[in-house]
Amino acid sequence: MDYYKFCLHNGLANEIIESHFIKELEGYKVVKREYSFGRSRLDFLLAREGERMLLEVKGCTLLKDDMALFPDAPTTR
Repeated sequence: MDYYKFCLHNGLANEIIESHFIKELEGYKVVKREYSFGRSRLDFLLAREGERMLLEVKGCTLLKDDMALFPDAPTTR
């Protein structure tokens, strides 16, 4: 089984990037998913004409009164 097929937000983001749906990401290709950078892991390493970009995707599974909530990661923000 392909792990990435079950990561809804990142799988959707991958499709959006590859389809060039977002103008600012036109021409970028996904080089690597779950890219390690120092002691961190970011969702995507993208490349376009020798230029590289790191991209982090955020998704929300709980919405209340038009507010995105992250109950599994409480914060004062």
